[in-house]
Amino acid sequence: VAADGSPVYADRAAAIAATDRVIIDTEDLHGSINLTGARLDDLELKQYRETVDPASPIITLLTPAGAPNAYFAEQGWVPAAGATVAVPDSKSVWTVEDGATTLTAATPVTLRWDNGAGLTFRRTFAVDEHYLFTVTQSIENTGASDVALFPYARVARHGTPKVANFFIQHEGLHGVLGDNNLVSKKYSDLQNDRQVTFENTAGWLGFSDKYWATSVMPPAGTTLNARFNWSNAAGYDDYQTSYVETTPVVIAAGATAERESFLFAGAKEEAVISAYQTEYGFDRFDLLIDWGWLGFITKPMYYL
Repeated sequence: VAADGSPVYADRAAAIAATDRVIIDTEDLHGSINLTGARLDDLELKQYRETVDPASPIITLLTPAGAPNAYFAEQGWVPAAGATVAVPDSKSVWTVEDGATTLTAATPVTLRWDNGAGLTFRRTFAVDEHYLFTVTQSIENTGASDVALFPYARVARHGTPKVANFFIQHEGLHGVLGDNNLVSKKYSDLQNDRQVTFENTAGWLGFSDKYWATSVMPPAGTTLNARFNWSNAAGYDDYQTSYVETTPVVIAAGATAERESFLFAGAKEEAVISAYQTEYGFDRFDLLIDWGWLGFITKPMYYL
């Protein structure tokens, strides 16, 4: 058991086996969604391997909390200050609706959680043929009063990963956040800063490795408060990138409301990333790829 009381597992396989899950199976991805917390915490990239040997293991991107090198993403709701609304958290156990137990590019999966006080939460996961997850959160309010909740999303990484530390290749926390433009933080820099906040901005944020990345994005143009933070309170380096939307979703009594967000988790393939930028309007999403200090030269050269 960790210092914060959460379970600790000997390895990744044990962590995955410890909870019920929904399988993810597409041409590019293999993994599962954890029904405890309804978080995406198990993901492998089918088309990429650890070495040039075709028999080497495929790339592992995401790993459950409690396992070594945990790395996961989640969405959720935050009550207004002083509110006592019960919302799902990392320990909430969700159930699968409609009997769908495998998420594919053609088959979304909906999870359900009831707070026992008039609110039923649903979280629908859809994934395209590559690396973009669309997460639609809805709330059904059977109570007598309106409820206001703020959508959030985060990516967490436990432990400090090994990086190449190549001076023109960023590996660490990053994002494009409105007028703040491209924001990049090395792991060592964030340990010194501890927390960096960007209020009333817009955009996307997450983690970048040399070849892979994970990022959370609200719909284009959404106003949000974004944060990069680090702590070691649980006995390990805990890095997080997160945002909370500044405008609440109001669920009227007797009604249902929903909010959509997005998660990129995969390889930094230029054509795929550019297509997402065009289709969804994600602000300067092409900067998910580090083009170096002379990007105005290196990026055009890529297309030659």
